[in-house]
Amino acid sequence: MAEAQTLAQPEEFDYLALLDERYSTVRSSRRYAPSLLETFEFRAAPAAAALLEVIEILRTMNRDKSRSIPQKAPLEWIPQRWQPYVVTDEGIDRAFTNYVP
Repeated sequence: MAEAQTLAQPEEFDYLALLDERYSTVRSSRRYAPSLLETFEFRAAPAAAALLEVIEILRTMNRDKSRSIPQKAPLEWIPQRWQPYVVTDEGIDRAFTNYVP
């Protein structure tokens, strides 16, 4: 089985690239995310302050029905491995921000 998987994908294969193909599936969760973000009060250690800021940005975007992520949104919460997918030459890629762990 492992050998078949190795033969079926290129050596430089990165599964994160597949996420873009699945964006429409995750996008359907946008119906529930605004309620979740408005319902819960999120707290975190000081090290996660940027993530709390992102949650507040998402709340504002949902209230305003905005689809544009502010270019000055904090990015330090995004793992280094995900940076090339989330931050592109055109700015922040909304599709990948849905998947960041």
